[in-house]
Amino acid sequence: MEVLVDGKHVVHGMAVDVRGTLYITTIGEDDVYAVSKPGQRTRFTDRDEQESNPSRHRSLESPTTLAADGLGNLYALDGSGPRLGCFASARVKRIATDGKVSALAHADTAMAPYTMGGGMMPIAVDKTGTLYMLSQDGPYKVSGAGKLVLLPVPDGAADDASRMLGALAAHPDGGVVVASSGHGVYRILPDGRAVRLATQGGDCALATPITPVTPDESTCRTGPHSGCAERTTAPKAVRCNINAVAVDAGGRIFLSDDARILQVDTDGTISTFFDPDKDAPIPLENPVQDYPLTLMALGPNGEVYWTRFSTVYKITPWSRAPHLSPAMPRGAGALPGPGARAS
Repeated sequence: MEVLVDGKHVVHGMAVDVRGTLYITTIGEDDVYAVSKPGQRTRFTDRDEQESNPSRHRSLESPTTLAADGLGNLYALDGSGPRLGCFASARVKRIATDGKVSALAHADTAMAPYTMGGGMMPIAVDKTGTLYMLSQDGPYKVSGAGKLVLLPVPDGAADDASRMLGALAAHPDGGVVVASSGHGVYRILPDGRAVRLATQGGDCALATPITPVTPDESTCRTGPHSGCAERTTAPKAVRCNINAVAVDAGGRIFLSDDARILQVDTDGTISTFFDPDKDAPIPLENPVQDYPLTLMALGPNGEVYWTRFSTVYKITPWSRAPHLSPAMPRGAGALPGPGARAS
């Protein structure tokens, strides 16, 4: 494990392109940066124009979330839409392999009737080039005809936190994987259906719907065989606290669960990919260390890039930190901070 970025700005967006290059956006800056090695980042967007004319108006305005497609393009959500007072509505820009930024006409058309704030709204682009986004109202698909289509959620009751943003990642078979506070982790298939993940193992649940179960009449309060129609609910497992999701080329799903990373294999088996070292972390320079923002992206060789606040970590399968002791409770560990030695 190594620290790639440890700046003073919150990392708002992160993506890896088909060449394996890591890109980030940070709060308060109008560019996308390529990260080539620890401590080194290079402006990627509009770099030629900015060097020749530093006063030139930038093509991006406070970009936040990032996504990548299978052709090498990046996509950034920014605040370049019409302004309503201090409020800037969101737009999605395409960034070509040479760093040139362009508008997405069909996305502009789709988003124009809505006052959608930029903020941290996750976006993803699947293998067909279809753009998805996740708002407080749920997941949307942007059609090629310029329509914003609200997608379904899995059957079952949502909890009270359903109107909170979650995470979104493209699936190699098409569609996306959604992590939602109200509906757990599920897939949106290419045909638009929402299906829950069929999983096994793990010590927390990716979805905990309230499911009616048939009562055992032999223990019903009114006695056995009395026609009792009492309805109960299945007990709830502890829900995983998922705040980031990524999917590799083989369809394995990686989930950030508080201070660890879970892996869901294609057969649904849940395992722990990474658990932080038991040593106490070195404090970050910025005093706000419990900022809830967590991002995750995958490299082509099994690398996992993980962001907490202003620090970006690189975790590789061949150099992971020792796993926590089974006796240690979930969430008890913490990532080693900047300056910690790689495991």
